[in-house]
Amino acid sequence: MTAIDHVGIAVPDLDVAIEWYHEHLGMILVHEEINEGQGVREAMLSFPGPSPAALRFS
Repeated sequence: MTAIDHVGIAVPDLDVAIEWYHEHLGMILVHEEINEGQGVREAMLSFPGPSPAALRFS
């Protein structure tokens, strides 16, 4: 393995998770969508900067 593109985390409340990761870790919301196949709402958060790391929440 040479890299990790993103990590997915299932959370009970997506809005609360987005707010918590922004307030405590400085992450920013970069994408949000409804995953019709899985029946969930997903959000991609990232650390700001030239080499961002991303977390996907659903």
